[in-house]
Amino acid sequence: MEEDRLDEELEPWTEQEYRQAIDEFQRDIESTNISLTDEEVKALIDALKKLLAKLGVKTAYPYYPYYPYPEPKGEASIYESRELRQKYERIAESLRRCQPLKEQWIVPTVVGTHEITAHLRQYCTISKELEDKAGDTIHLPKVSDFDLGSWGSYGSPTLNDLTGTDLITFAEATVQECGAQFYLKRHLTEKADANVIELVNQVARRAVLRAEDKKILSDIYNPSGILELDKSGAGVDFDADWIAEIISEFQGAGVDVQPNDLVLVLCPEMYEALMKDVAGAMGLVFARPDVIQKGVITEFMGVTIKVVSKSILPNDESNVFAICFKKGSYVLAPKRDFLIETDPDPSNRRTLAVVSTACAGLLSNPKYAMKIKTQVSTS
Repeated sequence: MEEDRLDEELEPWTEQEYRQAIDEFQRDIESTNISLTDEEVKALIDALKKLLAKLGVKTAYPYYPYYPYPEPKGEASIYESRELRQKYERIAESLRRCQPLKEQWIVPTVVGTHEITAHLRQYCTISKELEDKAGDTIHLPKVSDFDLGSWGSYGSPTLNDLTGTDLITFAEATVQECGAQFYLKRHLTEKADANVIELVNQVARRAVLRAEDKKILSDIYNPSGILELDKSGAGVDFDADWIAEIISEFQGAGVDVQPNDLVLVLCPEMYEALMKDVAGAMGLVFARPDVIQKGVITEFMGVTIKVVSKSILPNDESNVFAICFKKGSYVLAPKRDFLIETDPDPSNRRTLAVVSTACAGLLSNPKYAMKIKTQVSTS
């Protein structure tokens, strides 16, 4: 009797719907090396439909119970996994009701890839030493380079005496934290849904990535012994010829530089001057027509070009410095993914939100980085 009742509740599929379901089902089981006929697959699908109906799941093609995503409404439509979207719905509901969140709101930093930032962490060595673990100091082992002594006769070489120095040393960096706070007003959060929560995450993620960029550039700028190039009196914000000089300076310091080894970070003013210089040289136009065709330059002379806001680059209170470093030479040790914490304030009908991130980082070798002083002013 129960089976007859289930048959009555199920709407029959058309032959086309069955054919689509059969084709998909067969593709799904190909990896298992199980061979089934169309009739056997059809019988399995019927059995699945009855089982889903018995569990209270409405059946409709396709035969898997997909989560109902919102209809796309343009390029800004957000799609997440089922579990992530359910989490955002719970967060949105808590904000609408001005209730405390039962879980900390943690967001992976590395998910976003299209924000307008330099994403310098992708050119760093990422250390997991501190991530979600006790401790707030990273210890970076360093092995000093050395030269052999002069050539002598076989059996009695001239040895370079390094016994007075330590070949192995350790550099330390302590975790630092930064963040921001803002209010989510109830009359606005009452209109929020999971998509709005993801947009908040996207904005917070961009801010975190910019903060990481600024820390990386600052940590590279500050150590003593870093290579320097003074172009503050050159009369231009940046020149294509400087890139050849930058490569030469690294090689002169004994640093091996191969194509795509270096990252050069500029501000928009420097980038504009570089573009104009390349576009204005006939020979370079033939060599790099993409600069004219697309109006963008991401690599020049084997050096990766990245652009950040002028406020992100280091300065000496009057001039802004471009930064160039060898990929992988900066070690970034995230303490955790960035965190959004909330504290309801029902009397004022709002919720305080705090975004924070924490990490440690240091440059492994000052010879692997260079600061270029330009005429671009801080004002």
